[in-house]
Amino acid sequence: MKKTLKLLIIMLLPLLGICQNSIAQTNIEKLSIKKGSLTKQIKVLQDSLVKVNQEILNIQEANISKDINRRSNSILLGEIIQPFAIMYSEPNEKSLVIDSIPKGTKVEIMDVDGFLETCIKTKYNTKIGFIFTNDIISTKQFARFRDSLKVVKQREYVVMKEGKAKKQSKENLNKAKEAEYKAQEKAQQDYKAREKRLNQEYGNTIASKILNREIWIGMSKEIAIESLGKPRIVNKTVTPNRVTEQWVYNTKNLYFEGNILTSWQESH
Repeated sequence: MKKTLKLLIIMLLPLLGICQNSIAQTNIEKLSIKKGSLTKQIKVLQDSLVKVNQEILNIQEANISKDINRRSNSILLGEIIQPFAIMYSEPNEKSLVIDSIPKGTKVEIMDVDGFLETCIKTKYNTKIGFIFTNDIISTKQFARFRDSLKVVKQREYVVMKEGKAKKQSKENLNKAKEAEYKAQEKAQQDYKAREKRLNQEYGNTIASKILNREIWIGMSKEIAIESLGKPRIVNKTVTPNRVTEQWVYNTKNLYFEGNILTSWQESH
């Protein structure tokens, strides 16, 4: 009775190994599918976050534009503070002189952005030209506007830079995610193709062992390469009676007599 039971256990052990390998492979496939689904969900959430941030930037830019347009529609005056100021036809002193404006004269500011530059476009009587900013001082109204304009321009510049950075970051992120997704998809396709090929060439049992990178006494060199890949070093010994080889891997050494694995040694 005991002998029969032992024999039965010995016969069932390989089947148990196959079942365990099959269950492990099924679990791996389920987890891979779940990982792919989660990756897609993360991508959708990241895209949504980018869209929300872009909408916020658009609203900020619209408010800034309204602020600038509202302020620009009012007539702004500046006062000459030097004994006189030269009005040029272009924003440089080498251009044609249009007029000489005495100290204390009020002139209309035509281009508000110019006050942040070297020259500012102005109107004096019916003449329009450029005056150097150090020759003109703003009234209280314009002084307040000028300070606001500087803040608005700075915000506008920051928003523009952030918008470009966000766009570039989004493009880089999308490219990275797309490359990662393609790599995962290709890896799954390669795995399934290899599994199919191994099943056809060696049968399900041997194929399952190869996919789990297992080794066993009696396996051939061809199967060893399928399971572990090519060895780093092959040491060959030839005697009158036999030919032996030592295959050196990173963590183990395999020993073959002819084409059959006879032993192996774990290395650390």
